[in-house]
Amino acid sequence: PIAAGVGVSSNTIGNDAGVYFSYELPVALDYNIGCKSTEDNDRGFGGYFGLGFSYYKVGISNSSYSDFTGATYGPTARTGIRFNSSNESWGGHGLTVGLFYKKGMEKDKLNTIGFHVLFDL
Repeated sequence: PIAAGVGVSSNTIGNDAGVYFSYELPVALDYNIGCKSTEDNDRGFGGYFGLGFSYYKVGISNSSYSDFTGATYGPTARTGIRFNSSNESWGGHGLTVGLFYKKGMEKDKLNTIGFHVLFDL
């Protein structure tokens, strides 16, 4: 999944803070097990793991000490768990919680560790 994020960054120098914007464009092949692994699988619990390649860009603004814009790309590993609710209010949709690690290949070799929470439609 394509990811986007917004957050607040802080800097201990002068109690400075900024706003960051980021996005990730991954291409990955995942192996799914259990919940939502196929259209017919109705198990309540499952997971996945996978490998791929990812491009990640982040920009920090409104900060006097840490205005920054950078991009990183490289191989990525992903894993996560998925829950399916039999609760009628969820309408049979699942919730996925996952982690990823990306090893940077650009000049600065930035490594990225992150997590995501997805509501499966």
